[in-house]
Amino acid sequence: MVDVTALQQTDSTQAATVKGPNQTLGQDQFLTLLIAQLKHQDPLNPADNAQFIAQLAQFSQLEQTKQMSSALNQFVSQQTVAQSSSLVGLVGRTVMASVGQETPGLVVTPQTGQVIAVTFADGTPKLVLNNGAAVTASQILEVR
Repeated sequence: MVDVTALQQTDSTQAATVKGPNQTLGQDQFLTLLIAQLKHQDPLNPADNAQFIAQLAQFSQLEQTKQMSSALNQFVSQQTVAQSSSLVGLVGRTVMASVGQETPGLVVTPQTGQVIAVTFADGTPKLVLNNGAAVTASQILEVR
């Protein structure tokens, strides 16, 4: 007689280790695991259909969350590009900005400078001033 529990554990272990390059359980691996569960279940004590439906629903929700996260990241990137294109209008203008570490309790002295360029640093648009400082839009206190 075949030990069904041992087969389930072996197949589950093999299916769980078939992970992609980013070490996440993908749709193909999930279906492989589900088929292994169905193939090796005890015919006298089959798994409850509600459990399988719940697993499928959870996996479907996870896939939709991943897709939404990806779409949100694209949206944020597009907003960043749109913000940087609006900052190009400040080139040649004089701005006053709070430059320095944003540490609680530290008094930051505003600096004035002419905007000579707009750059991207760490995915954030920054204004480069003629005094060498690079500031974000949130650090601008006044535009002259």
